[in-house]
Amino acid sequence: MARSALQNALATMLGQVGARLLALGYYAVLARKVGRALYGELGLGIAVAVLFVSLIEPGLNALLIRDCARDPGLLKRRLAEDLGFKLASLALVWPVMVAVGWALGYRDTSLWAIALSGGWLLWVQLEEFCAAALIAQERMDLEGSLRVGSKLLLVGSGSLALGL
Repeated sequence: MARSALQNALATMLGQVGARLLALGYYAVLARKVGRALYGELGLGIAVAVLFVSLIEPGLNALLIRDCARDPGLLKRRLAEDLGFKLASLALVWPVMVAVGWALGYRDTSLWAIALSGGWLLWVQLEEFCAAALIAQERMDLEGSLRVGSKLLLVGSGSLALGL
């Protein structure tokens, strides 16, 4: 059954807004729970990860969407290739992130925050990768659910780890 552009846009928008609202609520609670200093160090870790994200996602998601929308038969092969690239590049980038943090003089909790941000980066990149595969198949209804489900898992695991 073909879905209209309006249905796809609405499904994507609802998923994006829902995921962001979950993240906003979580980070507000997290900031109160861990305090200013630790929250700042966690923010530093995520900022370092954001600097390195283009090394893991240099535009492959957009190419995956374009190529597989044109030829759905490419999906299986492109998924394997792109996932292999992302995992291999993350295996190289993650230690470099920590080394850069160490070289900049960060120690103790700040360095741990940078190291843990690699896990966050992995999770976000896998979410974006799966979303690209769904968009290529015009399954924006599932893409919205993926984003909300991903944030629920991230928020749930973070809450358990912090005892919230």
